[in-house]
Amino acid sequence: MLLYLVRHGIAIDRDDPKCPDEAERYLTEEGIKKTREVAKGVASLIDAPEIILSSPYVRAWQTAELFAAAFKIPKQKSRRIASPWHRCRSAFSRACETQGHRVGHVFRQRAAS
Repeated sequence: MLLYLVRHGIAIDRDDPKCPDEAERYLTEEGIKKTREVAKGVASLIDAPEIILSSPYVRAWQTAELFAAAFKIPKQKSRRIASPWHRCRSAFSRACETQGHRVGHVFRQRAAS
């Protein structure tokens, strides 16, 4: 199995007065542009994953969509998986049960406690 992990693109700053709740934080214009460029570069270097799994957080899903577009992966091959992380890990494990599966996963970094 090949596993590709991707950190979400640049999102709106938490200190921005327009910043929504954590789950709704979205990619900035710069974040979209840079993520699209990175996704295209990565797509030119490696085989496409068979499926993309993403956190339900807006910025992670936006990143997953940009990578799916770069790899020309159909929408039905991209899935949001539940939060919190233990549920994500469980769904991720089930999706990877088949040997030889290449899976891309876009995640968000959990805040330090």
